[in-house]
Amino acid sequence: MRHVAVPYDSEESFVTLTVPRVRSALDEGRQVLVVTGAAKLGLLAAALGPDAARIDSRSPAAWYAHPYRMLAACHDYTRGRSTLVIAEPSWTGMSERDIRELIRCDSVINAALHRAAAIVMCPYDVRRAPEPVVAYGPVIHPALLGADGEVTSTRFVPRTTWCSTATTHPCPRPRPTPRGSASPAAS
Repeated sequence: MRHVAVPYDSEESFVTLTVPRVRSALDEGRQVLVVTGAAKLGLLAAALGPDAARIDSRSPAAWYAHPYRMLAACHDYTRGRSTLVIAEPSWTGMSERDIRELIRCDSVINAALHRAAAIVMCPYDVRRAPEPVVAYGPVIHPALLGADGEVTSTRFVPRTTWCSTATTHPCPRPRPTPRGSASPAAS
């Protein structure tokens, strides 16, 4: 598994960075899944032409509804086949807590999918992504893709180390179950 951060600063750079990877993956016989908004899917479709029909897509709202369901969906999609997954959340409406949880979950992908024949690319628009996403991108992704190509992230920290030393905000405690309602385990 290769997990690559793809910071970009324009729609043109998004297309320039992703389209060659999509074409290469399709040429290699990989399944390709793109999770991004309709506007960027349109840009990819225009750049890919007829090959756009060969990619799967999901809406960010559904894919990222819950970080750990996203991890399970990614695992399901990549299991047993060669894949390229390009996944970009829509940051609109996410709370600080949601962003922290998503960053943590993204860091787990390195361990959770380490045996998968997958390339997972995580594009984020540096003009619009929340500051923690931009700051932690090189920390939780072993590779970075930019205009000069793919490089190893010199700031990458393995999940076990990152979890214990780089996390300054602990995960929030679960909310208590109101009296008289079923516990989460019983649901």
